[in-house]
Amino acid sequence: MIYYDSKGKIVEFNGVKTNLEGANGEIYKINSQIAYKKYFSYGECKIKQAIFEFIKSINNPHIVKLLERYYLAEDVIDYDIFMYLVNFIERDISKYNNDHCKIELYTYEWVEEEYFDILEQTVDYLLDNLNELLRLADFFSMNYISLSDIKTANMVCNKSNIVLIDPDMYYFVDPKNGKFNLAIENRRYILMVMKTLCQKLTEYRNNSISNNIAELFESSIKSPQYGVSLLSKKLSGCRIPLDYVARTK
Repeated sequence: MIYYDSKGKIVEFNGVKTNLEGANGEIYKINSQIAYKKYFSYGECKIKQAIFEFIKSINNPHIVKLLERYYLAEDVIDYDIFMYLVNFIERDISKYNNDHCKIELYTYEWVEEEYFDILEQTVDYLLDNLNELLRLADFFSMNYISLSDIKTANMVCNKSNIVLIDPDMYYFVDPKNGKFNLAIENRRYILMVMKTLCQKLTEYRNNSISNNIAELFESSIKSPQYGVSLLSKKLSGCRIPLDYVARTK
């Protein structure tokens, strides 16, 4: 299919389809470094222009690097109006989540996943990555963005970092609701998904391990403003998280 990019240039994509897809779209690879998400024609939950441009401006190894957004050429009736609409990023925060033109495809830097047991990595790996993810969550909160749809399928683990991907459902919230509640909510999202990720990647282990993982994260999830420090206290003296969660009471 033929697309316009945000600069009005015509582009056609012929990437290699991967086995990755969700309810709204599927992933293709252009090469080993660049991939793109192509939304299904019936997909409703597409990333907003303002969110896309905000994330694109971020240089952080724990969030996917977005590159360019594209629009179906066949949907463009008046080119000049189209160019105005795709380049006017709304500054009225009450309208941030309303786009006249919907992104149909976007490119991003591919994040390679490595399958390994987080519980068998060093305690520092878990704490350092969690700390950076919480700092990132705070940054989004300061800019009134909710990290909606945070789940294990939207996190990629490798030996260097844990990376958030697929930010389609992130959205701006009303500033009148305050930053504190949003910060607590975003931090709790991160802590809950980290707990679930540890359980998922270690599901071949027995149920007591899973229960101990839940207990490990319990106080941090209840008090997300102290998340890493509470987790660090529990893991004090452990070389790897498995030392803690494999213990018997």
